[in-house]
Amino acid sequence: MALSEIELMNKYHNRYFLAFISVMNRLKPMETISSIAFAERIKKIADETSPYRDEWIDEFVQHACDNGFFASKKGSIQKTMTESIFLPMAMPEKIYLKNILKSPYAALFLDEPVIEELLKNLSDVPDMMFDKLIDFTGIEPDPIFDDTYIKNFRLLMQAIQEHQKITFINIDAQGNKRYNFERIPFRMEYSVIMRCFWLILWNQKEERAFKANIFRISDIQLMGKIPDIEYQNMMNKMEQQKEQHPIIMTVTDEKNAVERISLLLSVYHKEMEYICENKVKISVNYYNFDENEIIDGIMSFGKLVCVHSPEHVVKKIKAKLIAEFCLPSNGFA
Repeated sequence: MALSEIELMNKYHNRYFLAFISVMNRLKPMETISSIAFAERIKKIADETSPYRDEWIDEFVQHACDNGFFASKKGSIQKTMTESIFLPMAMPEKIYLKNILKSPYAALFLDEPVIEELLKNLSDVPDMMFDKLIDFTGIEPDPIFDDTYIKNFRLLMQAIQEHQKITFINIDAQGNKRYNFERIPFRMEYSVIMRCFWLILWNQKEERAFKANIFRISDIQLMGKIPDIEYQNMMNKMEQQKEQHPIIMTVTDEKNAVERISLLLSVYHKEMEYICENKVKISVNYYNFDENEIIDGIMSFGKLVCVHSPEHVVKKIKAKLIAEFCLPSNGFA
């Protein structure tokens, strides 16, 4: 099924298209595969839980056959091309990439000579002044990453990818250094509002996770890869810390509230649905160690946000309001 001419992007259609290219590139020249097996591989890569229509893959295969990449046989297809397919970047993608390469975040992942070479290859791409197009009111400016931060960031990325345990020094909110921390890094999160990276770490002794601002971490040492069974045990226990019920709220879209709360909750898995012209229902899935942070963020929106469930979160919000404004507890329904 072809996309509408006015539709720039369909997230599911494009997801399956990229999965189609990935599966096609993995096939050997002249390899034959059944149409059913080919479609199953695509669905597995694209994510079987996403909306799917058979005609999408049929459309991709037809285009591939028309352009000589495949030969179609009854119930199967044969790869006839000998080279892999690489999608060229569109101009909007090049403009976005050029802007990212000029931001301080590029240095976290790429060395300076690489950045310079990429920018040289993008010299004919126009600059886009995003700060003149986007309202960054209420958002912290881009941070400055020094050499020590970049080194720490890359060490943490290596530890996460290689399942290594680390030791480090943590500086608390009062500026006190706490030594000899030994933890397993789980993943990184980025706060759009605060413009900083947070590290999720697993404490084996206490069997719980906690978050640390990478700016407050120093003297990181890699301690070697942990056994696979130990890592899987941590992953299983992390899953147990996921709250069973999402926070469900209604947001009134005034003063850019929907956009602002989307930024605030950008690191969490969420679903959004417009229930009327200016009201949006948001469902947020989260880990229990994120709960207080989410509640504080929600409360900053005042009456523009109404939390419906779960009940224990509603009770926490009521208790905070009572304590903060010295309201009578019977003042809430």
